[in-house]
Amino acid sequence: MARTWYHPKTGARTILDGTRLRGLREGMGMSLPDVARETRCSVASLSVWENEGACPSAESIAALRAFYGAALEESGALTVSHAE
Repeated sequence: MARTWYHPKTGARTILDGTRLRGLREGMGMSLPDVARETRCSVASLSVWENEGACPSAESIAALRAFYGAALEESGALTVSHAE
């Protein structure tokens, strides 16, 4: 199940599906420490995001996008939309 966060100042909306995020990682045969090394995000943060306990920062979202590429949004693991 996905969780949605809204940024009050910008109106941006972030939708995170932790199960799909975990599926991407596991599908690559990687552990949380593996992804942490590649993204420079902490293991604790990655775990929290996979369990939908918090929303990644803009900097962390950029790191996840750089690592997972288009698969991040194509899988529905993470979607960010900006207010128009």
